[in-house]
Amino acid sequence: MAGLEGKGATDLEGVFDQWFSRALPFILTKDKATSWKDFQDGWVRVCYPAGVGLADARLAVTDGPRPPEVLGYQDEPTRKLWVLCNALAGQSSDGVFYLSSRTAKEECGFGNHVTALERLKALVKNGQLEMVTPGISSATARVATRYRIRVAADESLFDCALQSTKPN
Repeated sequence: MAGLEGKGATDLEGVFDQWFSRALPFILTKDKATSWKDFQDGWVRVCYPAGVGLADARLAVTDGPRPPEVLGYQDEPTRKLWVLCNALAGQSSDGVFYLSSRTAKEECGFGNHVTALERLKALVKNGQLEMVTPGISSATARVATRYRIRVAADESLFDCALQSTKPN
């Protein structure tokens, strides 16, 4: 949530109070003290707020230049995927970024998430991306894969994509 970066759980007690009063009819834990403890425990484990960086990366995909092809693919979704990866990597201090195949499908316009996953795997296989941590997909949890941009086999592929992610 915008404006909450860097805040400790105790700084957010007022926000929690507002949420609790609105959520009370829908939540299973009705005891406020227990819910507050759960919130505090969860808050310290937040590493990457949901959606942070995606809006800026979306702008790069929408407005930025794209390479003419990526790994021989000339389709628009694959070219957008490469720009999205570079934009997300550019927002991270260590270049590591989360990206699920479902998010790639939605942001880049693939027909389905399986095709998006195939393109991400091709980028890894060809050395453009490194898979830092594999994702998890189960009946109870979904965690996006973490990637990092690697040195390109074809520098021209990177030139156009990187230009779209450099700050002015």
